Amino acid sequence: MLQVVVKTQEIVAMQIRYQIIIYWCEQRQRYIAEVPELPDCEAGGRTYQEALSQAEQSIRQWIEAARAFRQPIPEPLGRLLPT
Repeated sequence: MLQVVVKTQEIVAMQIRYQIIIYWCEQRQRYIAEVPELPDCEAGGRTYQEALSQAEQSIRQWIEAARAFRQPIPEPLGRLLPT
C-alpha cells in the first residue's frame, strides 16, 4: 500500500509535458481536451480552464493506471502539430 501512495505522490508532483489540444465542441456544448500521445486520454469542461485542469488530472490517472498494470508510458514528444 505504501508503494502505491509514493507513486501517486510522484504523479501529482510531476510536470505535465504532454501536448494537450483543447477545442470547443458545438455538439457537446463544452471544451474538449485531448492528449494525443496517450491513447484514449481526454477530458472536457464548461470552460477552457476547466478542460485543461481535467486533462491534467486525466494524464495523471492514465499514468497511474499504466504503472499499476505494468504498461509502457510514452515519453512526451513535445510539439506534435506543425506551425
